[in-house]
Amino acid sequence: MDREKILAGAQRFLASFRSDHLSKVWTKAQHLLSDPESCWPALLASVPPFTILLLDYVAVIAGISAVGSFLGLTLVGIDVPVFGRFRVSVLHALMSAFYELGMSFVAVYAGARVIQFIGEKCTLSLSFERSAVLVAYSLTPAWIGRIFLFVPVLGVLGYGGLLYAGYLLYLGIEADSEIPASRRLLIFCGTAASLLTIIYFFATIVSGMRPAPSIPGY
Repeated sequence: MDREKILAGAQRFLASFRSDHLSKVWTKAQHLLSDPESCWPALLASVPPFTILLLDYVAVIAGISAVGSFLGLTLVGIDVPVFGRFRVSVLHALMSAFYELGMSFVAVYAGARVIQFIGEKCTLSLSFERSAVLVAYSLTPAWIGRIFLFVPVLGVLGYGGLLYAGYLLYLGIEADSEIPASRRLLIFCGTAASLLTIIYFFATIVSGMRPAPSIPGY
């Protein structure tokens, strides 16, 4: 990749966080969450290139999740058995937030490849970009829900977001005209299982990045 493409990508990434673009993306996310049945056909009718999808949508929604994670770790803290609640240092929280954002990109890529792989086994030729749209928009409530995981009273909303993400994925596959009705359940189950495995794997690594609480007197 030459220097011009790198600079163009960086400029587009930074442009994703302009106030007008943030408002546009947030409105799209709200529409998807409130009325997914009518939103999916429009999303699948205008499939962007993969990099544009990452920079224009995933970077914003997953970025909000990463910022929420950073604030939760530094201001609220996390509960640790025996030790109680402790706050993570700014450096470790920042590392965790950047890692979470990067792995969100990887999750979208891996999920799209899984859909393609299952499609090939079913003798289907599924577009990678279209598969990425299914995964990226389906994960929207999971990313938003992570913000609530650090508030004990609202923590259940975080796990609810993950469940709703599965529901959105199911509706998206149902709305995709490229996927025959006889193959939709298989593709949904395979993709959902793969994404849960990826999310669990990434969450385990993020937990390992956090420092252990110090024991007074040791």
